[in-house]
Amino acid sequence: MRHTRRRATDQLLLPAAFLATLLGGLSCEDQPGKTDHDAESGVAQDSTPPPDVKIPADAGSPDAGEPPVGVPYEYCSLPFFKLHIGGPDEEVAGLGLWDGRLVYSRGPKDRPAWDVYLLSLTDCLEYKLTGQARATTTYIRGDEVFWSDNRAYQTQPEYHCKDIYRYDLSSWTEEQLTDDPLCEWSPQTNGRFLVFERSSTQDAASPHALLLWDRQEGTTIQLSAPGTNPGYHDITDRYLAWSGYTDLAGSLGKDVFYLDLVTGEETHVPNSASYYCYDVYLWGEYLSYLCSEYWVQWPWHLFLHHIPTGEELHLEGGEEPTRGVMGGAIHEHLIVFNTTRYGLGGTTAVLYDIETGVQRRLTSMPSYLVATKVFYPWVVFILDLGSYVFEYYIANLEALEVVDATGHLTPGDPVIDPPL
Repeated sequence: MRHTRRRATDQLLLPAAFLATLLGGLSCEDQPGKTDHDAESGVAQDSTPPPDVKIPADAGSPDAGEPPVGVPYEYCSLPFFKLHIGGPDEEVAGLGLWDGRLVYSRGPKDRPAWDVYLLSLTDCLEYKLTGQARATTTYIRGDEVFWSDNRAYQTQPEYHCKDIYRYDLSSWTEEQLTDDPLCEWSPQTNGRFLVFERSSTQDAASPHALLLWDRQEGTTIQLSAPGTNPGYHDITDRYLAWSGYTDLAGSLGKDVFYLDLVTGEETHVPNSASYYCYDVYLWGEYLSYLCSEYWVQWPWHLFLHHIPTGEELHLEGGEEPTRGVMGGAIHEHLIVFNTTRYGLGGTTAVLYDIETGVQRRLTSMPSYLVATKVFYPWVVFILDLGSYVFEYYIANLEALEVVDATGHLTPGDPVIDPPL
């Protein structure tokens, strides 16, 4: 056998950690992040306010830069296509999707050096945005690209674990946003607010907190204290959601919370107290979250929460055959997830339309092809080939003819035969 495949049960034990590894990176220098492998821990008792974000001394609006030369590819017009990134010789340490633009950090597997790239899915041009970077947790929203990077400081006495960088696509300029010896990673933004994680010491494995930086007012608040293992978060114009340990009575493990960025009100999702919860996704008035009944092992459950009313829908999971479920990314009225409902030996990718209730399989059989992101009409897939080798694929829902003229999901058969 060319590749060593994991058993289906191995693949499904840790869906959240699995996706975090694919999309976020690896270790201290690569990705000091998702700690759900750690033993359970209680809420940290230290409530000391976090220090303000440390901005480089020469921070300011950089002058407009020269646009990089776009490298053309020819596959973007296909309904389902394989990207040129990844494979046996290349590491992809971050992945983000927004409005037809895909960002990622990639580099050779033999050294921790990942530059940031942007692929325009509309004209199939790839742009290299950085040089000599060590980027992970790449993220895009609008014309802003964010990532974590430790290219500048790698040795004592000025050792920096990771700082946050930003690239402005409207001016083709890069800037370093933070300047702190602690590890800062997983940045996400809605424009005004930037949410990110910060370690409590220079050791990437130290307990980390979830912070919210108001870029307009220049203030920072701590949402989740060190030791609560936040690890997963998402932000929209109105809301910020995360999962983490809590000291609330009756909580089984990691619960789900969201903050109204307009009113400042923080809300605990009551149903999450009965589970260990991990991935969270937001869009509009909806929050999806993925939980397990036991610590990082099945059965898993995917829930859809309507924020204004508090109503919830149990989308997938529980008893056989649906106990294995992964994902739950949302864009507008569409949710994409992966389930064992249609057989083991991997998972099957499924779309669900929130407004119409239509659910449809995308892939025709269980496989190691996992849908991870959606931004209409695009869906991003990662194929696990075993031995830490991954390939990346894109589906165009319009070209696959699984949606109608209004963008709503139509009933029908699966349209993607997974690569084997």
